[in-house]
Amino acid sequence: MQYPEIVLPAQHADEAIRQDTALWVALILAAFTIAFGTRHLDAAEHHQGMVAAIAFESLVKLLASWRSASS
Repeated sequence: MQYPEIVLPAQHADEAIRQDTALWVALILAAFTIAFGTRHLDAAEHHQGMVAAIAFESLVKLLASWRSASS
């Protein structure tokens, strides 16, 4: 038994990857974290960039869950 919603057909795999918004959001969040995250580690140092990246990611998740709940 196969689940057509989960298993992608081979001929439409490239098209599905381009339209996968979750993948693109994850890549953007990863790039944001790399750009503004920790550049060098020090236990006494505060990392405002990492805090900003986590806060931004949390806002995106809250908006996504609110949007999915309202539809």
